[in-house]
Amino acid sequence: MRRSGAGRKRAEQVDPGLPAALDTLAEPVTQGDPESPLRWTALSLNTLGR
Repeated sequence: MRRSGAGRKRAEQVDPGLPAALDTLAEPVTQGDPESPLRWTALSLNTLGR
């Protein structure tokens, strides 16, 4: 069993601006219901990483 608090920290905790930065990258090509938290993008991980 893993100790409580052990392991890698969540990306949002390490870099609090990450969710907003990802939203601005994917916003022009985002697909799906705008009310749902689940969205799709036509960009690959390689393209988003550039």
